[in-house]
Amino acid sequence: MTIKHFRPASGVYVFVEQGLKASQHQHPAVEILLVQKGQLDIVVNGQAHLNIKGCIIPPNVVHSVQGQNALCEIWILEKSPEAIAALDLMPSDFSGKEIALLSESELLYFDDALLTQFQSLPTLSITSDQRVNACISYIKENLRNAALNRDLLSAKVHLSPSRLSHLFKTQT
Repeated sequence: MTIKHFRPASGVYVFVEQGLKASQHQHPAVEILLVQKGQLDIVVNGQAHLNIKGCIIPPNVVHSVQGQNALCEIWILEKSPEAIAALDLMPSDFSGKEIALLSESELLYFDDALLTQFQSLPTLSITSDQRVNACISYIKENLRNAALNRDLLSAKVHLSPSRLSHLFKTQT
């Protein structure tokens, strides 16, 4: 996974992944999957959506993803769906839905200009745990490092990977 955009203060993260595959999971954030090439299948509450080009998944929706040959952008937005929709830039209405599938024309909205709009939303509170702050600083300074991962970060701050994950999640 490559980090394209990582801004904890704004709650906006963008990653690029070749061969995206994830078993059933959920997030407390909005997730947007954008397929740049290949095929992506997603299952939400037992309903399969095959060969999608993109989708918006609201917070706390259980889903799994399979895209062995897909190149995808994964946008994680730690903003409320209402705040995001208030931008009036989201092409699909996803309020009350478990998933909003995006058409190819709607995918064009997801560019650097929209990313800038998301960043202009009110900022999230910054963590006070110095170990998490150190990790965030290290991530910012080493975004291009392909070896950047949880094990490396946990070693830098002298925590087990699972403890760092727990702290990072609760603090950010």
